[in-house]
Amino acid sequence: MLTRSGRTSAFPTDQLNKSTRASFGTLLFSQNLWRETALEHMMELVVAVAIAVIGSNGLWAFLQSYLGIISAKDRMILGIGHAEIFRSAEHYIDRGGITTEELEDLIKYLYKPYKDMGGNGTAETLVNKCKELPIISKAEAERRDRHNEGQN
Repeated sequence: MLTRSGRTSAFPTDQLNKSTRASFGTLLFSQNLWRETALEHMMELVVAVAIAVIGSNGLWAFLQSYLGIISAKDRMILGIGHAEIFRSAEHYIDRGGITTEELEDLIKYLYKPYKDMGGNGTAETLVNKCKELPIISKAEAERRDRHNEGQN
């Protein structure tokens, strides 16, 4: 059978009886209804995901980082890190030596996180001075600390 487009149809709808046409119409209606329902659910899902992304802390943290916005909490952490780097570095410089563990802790746990949060170059100068100090044993560090306390 030829269709309106001139093609042969495997499903000749013109020869169907009323009952079959009604069933076919119901099928088409239910398929359209299913598509509309599926589309509605997809839109709900897209809206839910969009709200979750916009409301997530990760997105706001990324935007703050990208825009260079530093929160009060981050400024406080930077201040504490800055003060501790200065205090420790000045102590090691006054002592005239640093242990391997102290140097590693200064760099790994104080300076790198401080720098990653946007800390300034002043701390870098002090850390570089500490890197130039002679490496001493823990016992020597304790001896020098006792000696320096006796002088104060």
